[in-house]
Amino acid sequence: MSAGSHRERQLSEPLSLVFCCHPGFYASLVLAELLRSPRLKIVGVVMSTRLMRKNRNLLFDIPRLLRTSGPRYSCYQGIITLGHSLLSGVCAQPTVQALCRRHQLPVWRTLDLNNPDSLSFVGDKSPDYLLTVNFNQKLAAKVLALPARGCINLHPSLLPDYKGVDPVLAAIGAGESRYGVTLHRMDEEFDTGAILAQQKLSIASGECLFWHNVQAFISGATLARGYLEADGEGYVGQDQQRDGSYFGWPGRRQVGRVRRLVRFKHFFELKV
Repeated sequence: MSAGSHRERQLSEPLSLVFCCHPGFYASLVLAELLRSPRLKIVGVVMSTRLMRKNRNLLFDIPRLLRTSGPRYSCYQGIITLGHSLLSGVCAQPTVQALCRRHQLPVWRTLDLNNPDSLSFVGDKSPDYLLTVNFNQKLAAKVLALPARGCINLHPSLLPDYKGVDPVLAAIGAGESRYGVTLHRMDEEFDTGAILAQQKLSIASGECLFWHNVQAFISGATLARGYLEADGEGYVGQDQQRDGSYFGWPGRRQVGRVRRLVRFKHFFELKV
């Protein structure tokens, strides 16, 4: 068999993927796009049940979020996660949970992907890849070593700038004229791995934070699908050449720099 025909045979074989996310509107955009690919087989979905800290569930962290970021941002987070789930019957975009039920995907919910039970869930799937999207947990070396072809992450900024929790809010609040999305390899820190692909986007004056995030994750879904379907062929990871910037959970003053967080009409119109 020639090298070309061997490669063609490889590209026709399905690639298995474990998808990790904090379930919400943005993760559902990416999952929906990946489920359309005839090349990819999603063998498991890991949903993070934490909000801010790995040893606390949502009920403990919601008051902390209110103190840190204020009621406007806390409501916004509730809308794109719990609100999306509650309004799934009328929202344009199906939830992560609904997509999992529709496609009969195995689901694992955890505060910590690095614990033994979570490791067993991922290991038993023997995935080629693990993809994280809006996933708020660091992966230890033992998790990173499980997928045969590696772990990748989708981050809504032009790395190395704007690492952290809500980079789109940080970019809008800083008065940037552009932002973007990055697909990168994962290591044991947040948003520091080698860059595989990026897409630049423009910040639209008068549009809300939600709309900008949707554009980033729709573009990111295309980047992730392209990379996975090609099995990384033709992608050369570029190490991040500088530290860039990092933003944790936004404070009230930072949130106040963003005029509008969400327009409800987009919530019911936008989808992939």
